[in-house]
Amino acid sequence: MLGPETIKQMSDVAAYRAAEEGRYPLSIWKPEDVRGLPFLGDYVPAGWRYAIWSDFYQHPRNVWPREDERAHFMVDSSGFGSRDEPALTPSELGDFVMLPQRPQHEYGWAIVEAGQFQIVVQAYVRDETATGTEAPDRESVECEYCHEVHGPFEECDPELLSRCPACGDVIDYCRGHGEIGDATGFAILKAHDEGIHTDCHGDGCDDAGGPCYGIHNFISDDQTGSFEDPAHCTECGAERINPQ
Repeated sequence: MLGPETIKQMSDVAAYRAAEEGRYPLSIWKPEDVRGLPFLGDYVPAGWRYAIWSDFYQHPRNVWPREDERAHFMVDSSGFGSRDEPALTPSELGDFVMLPQRPQHEYGWAIVEAGQFQIVVQAYVRDETATGTEAPDRESVECEYCHEVHGPFEECDPELLSRCPACGDVIDYCRGHGEIGDATGFAILKAHDEGIHTDCHGDGCDDAGGPCYGIHNFISDDQTGSFEDPAHCTECGAERINPQ
């Protein structure tokens, strides 16, 4: 079973993607269309509103509605549901959405939540005056490791994972660079934090290989004091800042 936090995360990611891709509730013309419902989460595009049960003449078997409640209900997504279970089967959903309802309404349908074995389907009504509901902002759904937007069961793109500026390893697998255990790595990280990227690893720093600020003077005991070419560092060959 999926926990509520995971279900909420899936819904938020779906809402963000739906807004970015311009998705909207699906108008259904035949029962088979229910197998292509969009996943909108809590996002409602402008021009649509949530339907409530007073917008319907007829209701599915698995709800005991109040007229002012949102019109949503559970549908089996496992493929093993039956008509005597609490969730509608997909075929029951198809039958329900084809029932005659209020002729003045244009209805749309979408998924608002998804669990391991069921989904929650929401009905919508076209309303040109409706402003809709905005999706979550990117920051709230962005992966903390790769900084992209994806669901909890989608893997990060290895090319986008945060990497260590000193060794280039993915942060989660970097062994660390302490001042005692790895003085060189520690110095590179310190310089990186100060905006000096001469010795940063190219996989972990977009600015790696920039001009030399004399970082080698505190990475190594070998003080580089004499240069055949004073404009370039004898340690890394990079152009020096304030050459001597």
